[in-house]
Amino acid sequence: MSIIFGALSFLLIAITYFNPPENPHYAPHMFTYNFLFYFPMLTGSFIFGVLSFVYWVGSRKEKPWQGYKKVLYRYLIPIILLLPVTLHVSLLIYTIIRIKVEVNDSHKEGIKRTAPINNKIDWFV
Repeated sequence: MSIIFGALSFLLIAITYFNPPENPHYAPHMFTYNFLFYFPMLTGSFIFGVLSFVYWVGSRKEKPWQGYKKVLYRYLIPIILLLPVTLHVSLLIYTIIRIKVEVNDSHKEGIKRTAPINNKIDWFV
């Protein structure tokens, strides 16, 4: 069961990467894409990932050693299938924490600038 749930989780993450929004510069389209496609896919992927992990932990308690193929099938493949979900969730948590810290820092400092903002980008030239 852990391999099936892990494969479903991996598939949902892969669909979000291989099916980007058609018009990312149009705000109503991005809103629709995020709430009707992206967030349900990520939520489903996270749920299947948690179920896969739960079944993986449960399968570790069954029988000790039954050969190389059983170890590969029961232990290694579910973990490999859960790596994209783990990476994606950890990046989302990192982004949320980073944004929270930036917002808190900007409120503490206020809008105090010692030098004028230079709008010219001459370091490209």
